[in-house]
Amino acid sequence: YDGNGSTAGAVPIDLGKYEKGAQVTVKSNTGNLVKTGFTFVGWATSASGTEVYKAEETFKIGTNDLILYAIWKQNTTYALTITSTNGKVTISPDATVFDSGTVVTLTPVPSTGYHFTGWSGALSGTTNPATITMNSAKSVTAIFEANPPNTFALTVLGPNGTVQKTPDQTQ
Repeated sequence: YDGNGSTAGAVPIDLGKYEKGAQVTVKSNTGNLVKTGFTFVGWATSASGTEVYKAEETFKIGTNDLILYAIWKQNTTYALTITSTNGKVTISPDATVFDSGTVVTLTPVPSTGYHFTGWSGALSGTTNPATITMNSAKSVTAIFEANPPNTFALTVLGPNGTVQKTPDQTQ
C-alpha cells in the first residue's frame, strides 16, 4: 500500500502474505485516507494511476507481490471577491477561496448612517442574507446608501389668517 502523499491512512485489510489466487478486498475507508485539498478517487496498481479501480475493489493475488497506490484528484477551488463601501459583508464559512459546490452565506452589515439596498455582480436583488454557490470565481458588491436626512413635520397655526410656506410641503 502506498498513500501517494496522504497524511494518514490505512488499508482495512491485513497487509500480511496471501496465497496465490487469494481474493483480497480493499476499501477506501475514506475517513482514514486524508490528503488536504484532494479527494480519494480509488486504487491503482501503478503510482501513475493509469488504471484506477473503485474505492472498494477486490484483487486476485497473482504470482508476484501486489502493490496498491491511493489515487487522488485535486479539489477545484474558486475565489470569492467582496466589494463594499459604507459597510461590510460577513461571509460564512469565513474564507476567500472555496471548494467547488460550497454554498456561501453573505450578510451585509451597514456602517452607522447607512442601509443596505442590494447586490450587484454575481448576485442581484435585495435578499439579506443571500447565498451563493461557488462553481466559478465570483465577485459580489454590496450596495449601501446613506440614510435619508432626518425629516420633521412643520405645523403652522395662524388663528387670524394664513401663512405661506416655501416650499409648500407638510414634511
